[in-house]
Amino acid sequence: MAKQNGLEQYHLVSSIGADINGANFYTKTKGETEADITATGIPAIHIYRPSFLAGDRQESRPMEKFLNGLMKVINPLLFGSWKKYHSIDASTVAMAMYLQSKKQTTGVFIYESDKIKQLS
Repeated sequence: MAKQNGLEQYHLVSSIGADINGANFYTKTKGETEADITATGIPAIHIYRPSFLAGDRQESRPMEKFLNGLMKVINPLLFGSWKKYHSIDASTVAMAMYLQSKKQTTGVFIYESDKIKQLS
């Protein structure tokens, strides 16, 4: 329906490791969602695959608050090929989405977590 009504672009927050053939339920479901959205034929599809999303939430999520603190300690230890697992602030992802939405592009674009920061 979206394509039939002229939707020109779609932006999806997925997850690092999204894989339709993955063994993990979460990443497999994210991969299936990506495939389903891609199959719609919408002219521009932007898929963002962040690692752990950091930031404040209105609702109480004690485990996420703990993980936010833990990632501040772990992030500096993640370098090289592990750098893509750095936590990323939700506002950084939102800004990257906004900036990409202003571009007139067509195709399917996938932005891995470590590249999202470069977009914003």
